[in-house]
Amino acid sequence: MRKLCRSHSNTLVLICLSLLFSFFLTIDFSKEDKEHFQMVKVSPGDTLWDIAGQYETASLTRDEIIKWIEKHNQVEGGLIRQGQELRVPVINDNQTGDLAGDF
Repeated sequence: MRKLCRSHSNTLVLICLSLLFSFFLTIDFSKEDKEHFQMVKVSPGDTLWDIAGQYETASLTRDEIIKWIEKHNQVEGGLIRQGQELRVPVINDNQTGDLAGDF
């Protein structure tokens, strides 16, 4: 009887560990989730190139910002319109201590 209980307890421990491991696999630890963003309203004559230039840092290039904006705002082909609100990444630049867009 004890042998039977031991084998089942090992099985239960294995099942619990498997469930715990699968829970950790479902958590998204990607860098994107740790980035902060700010909302920017598109003004007349603004382009993605101009907006990205305002938020460019040593750790995030203008091209990377444009790709991020397109991905997180469902912008295709760089087409934005006046009055549109865009999420723009704001990343703490460790070299200067400035936030993107503080210039």
